[in-house]
Amino acid sequence: MKRCNIVYLGPCSGSFMASFVLGDKAIAVARKSNLPVYVLKMIAEAKRYGEGTPVRIEVSKPEDLVPVKTLAKIKVEN
Repeated sequence: MKRCNIVYLGPCSGSFMASFVLGDKAIAVARKSNLPVYVLKMIAEAKRYGEGTPVRIEVSKPEDLVPVKTLAKIKVEN
């Protein structure tokens, strides 16, 4: 099994940043998922790099973890 990073976590003042680099298959699945509109907009507007498409979500309250968990699951499965 190939090893890869699922999510990068970075501290902020009173919150943290969850960062993903998604491949083409994960992006396709994410677009069809029930992610919040603001996350889908981030994905649609993100620049595609050789490593994948970056998505960064600031987590400052418990509800912010829902899309982070969803993207982590999508990344692991794709």
